[in-house]
Amino acid sequence: MAKLGLGAGSPIYYDIENYSPSATCNGNPTGSYVNSFLSGWVGEVQSNGYIAAVYGNPSPAQSWYIGGAGYSAVSPSPTDVWIAKYDNRLTIWGLTGLDDGAWPTDQRMHQYLGNQAPSPTWGGVSLTVIDNDIDDADVVGGNGAKSYSFSYTLIDYPGIVGSTYPYGINNMGQTVGFYADSMGVYHGFSYDGITFTTIDFPGATGTVAYGVNNAGSIVGFYGDLASHVHAFLNQGGALGTYTSFDYPGATITTATGINDDNQISGYYTDSLGTYHGFLDQAGNFTNIDYPGATGTDMHGINGDAQIAGGCPNGDCPSFLYYQGTFSFPPVEGIAWVNNNDQVTGDIGQNVVFEHEGSSITLACPGGSATNPAPGLSDFILNSQTTAKVAIVGSCVISGVLHGFLATSQ
Repeated sequence: MAKLGLGAGSPIYYDIENYSPSATCNGNPTGSYVNSFLSGWVGEVQSNGYIAAVYGNPSPAQSWYIGGAGYSAVSPSPTDVWIAKYDNRLTIWGLTGLDDGAWPTDQRMHQYLGNQAPSPTWGGVSLTVIDNDIDDADVVGGNGAKSYSFSYTLIDYPGIVGSTYPYGINNMGQTVGFYADSMGVYHGFSYDGITFTTIDFPGATGTVAYGVNNAGSIVGFYGDLASHVHAFLNQGGALGTYTSFDYPGATITTATGINDDNQISGYYTDSLGTYHGFLDQAGNFTNIDYPGATGTDMHGINGDAQIAGGCPNGDCPSFLYYQGTFSFPPVEGIAWVNNNDQVTGDIGQNVVFEHEGSSITLACPGGSATNPAPGLSDFILNSQTTAKVAIVGSCVISGVLHGFLATSQ
C-alpha cells in the first residue's frame, strides 16, 4: 500500500462480491470459508496500521457482523463496509438484508446504481460507465479542507412574497418549509425546484413543514381546533399519508428533523411549559435534556443520529447530541448537521455554514440572511455527475423577505 502512496490510516477495501453464505462446499457452509479468510485479511491489514474494509452484498455482509448458522462472524470485524444494492436509494440505511445496527457510525458506503452511462470526465479521462455511490465512511485523505462559496436562488411560494420560509432540504434538492397566506395562516410546502406542493395536515388550523429525508418523508407540526400543537409525519406528499404524534404527556410536540432511518428529532413542552428535546424512532421516544439547563430544544438530525440543539433560555452552549454525549462545534447557535459533520447556525449577528473549523457567512446578494435555522443537505444532485452542498433559509432584500437556496461552487 505504501508503494501506491497510501499511508497508514488509509482505508483498503477487499472486493468479496456476492455469494451465498449458507451454500455448501465440501460439506461446509461457504460462509465459514469466506469469514475465516476475511478474519485473517482484516487482522493483517489492521495490524499494519490501515483501515480494513470490505465490499459486497447486504446478506453476506450481515454474516460478517453477527455470524449465522454454521459459520462465525469475522473477527476482528471490518471497520467499514461498501454495500452494493441497486435500489436507487441515496441512503446508507434500510438496506434489505443488512441490519441498521451493523456499522452504524460513519462506516458505510452504498452503491445504489450500477453501470451508468454516459459518465463524467475526471482529470481529463472519460469513464465509459460508472457506478453511483453515497458515502459515509472513511476515505483516503485529500489536499486539506475544501473551500466553499455559494450561489443563491430565491424561493417564493407562488403569489406569496414576503412570507416564505424554507427550513429543510434533502439530497434530491427537495425543499420543505412554510408560508403565510393573506389571512396570516401558516401552510407547509414541498418544492422540487419546479413545482410547489402545499402540505396541510387534514383539519389543521395551521401547518409548518420542517424536515425532509431522502425518501421524501416530511415532518413538522400543526395546530388543531382546540389550539393544541402536535407533530406530524407526512409520507407521499399532499395526497399521501399523514400521521400525528405527541411525546407522551406533552402539551406541545414539534418535529424538526428526520433522517433516512426514519429517526425523528424535535422538542416538546411539559405541563410546566419547560422545553425538552427528543429522539423518536418508530414511537420509541428518548428524552434529551442538557445538564443543568432550564430548557432544551432539538433541531436537525443527520444519518448518524447526531442532532443539533440548544437551550431556548440561553443557559447552555449550542451543541451536537449523540447517544448521551454532547459536543460543541465552533458556532454559537447550531440549526442543522449533515453526514459530513458540517453545520449551519449563527455567529453573532451572522448566519453561517461551518466546515472543519472555517465558517462562511450566508447572505443573499444585496441582502442579509435572517433565518436562524437554515436547513442543510449532504449534497444535491443537479445531474448524474454533479454533487453540491445545498442550504435553504430566508433573507431580506430591500426590506422584503424571501426564501433562498444556496448552492456550493
